[in-house]
Amino acid sequence: MLRTRYSKFVLWGRSMGAVSALLHSITYNNPSDIIMLVLDSPFSSFEKIARELAMRRVKVPTFIINALLDLIKANFKKQPNNPFEIDLTACEECKISSLFVYSEMD
Repeated sequence: MLRTRYSKFVLWGRSMGAVSALLHSITYNNPSDIIMLVLDSPFSSFEKIARELAMRRVKVPTFIINALLDLIKANFKKQPNNPFEIDLTACEECKISSLFVYSEMD
């Protein structure tokens, strides 16, 4: 394990990482070693961001992307940490100071 002299941290995440940072702080009951969250362009729907990324990066018809996402969603339903069913209402429980960063395009 890496030993440092630091005991307090600012946790930064972008897009999916921003939501992960936020969910981490809630899951571990607002850990005292995290003094601030910097949440850069967090998403509110994994399905929406997956669809947008697929449509930007892959040159296939929309119906194929939709079919593949439906297949992926069906496989994730069996998993305990299903990214398609993230409950962001728990974010109200976060007591850590947070800076939300976004652009007009988000």
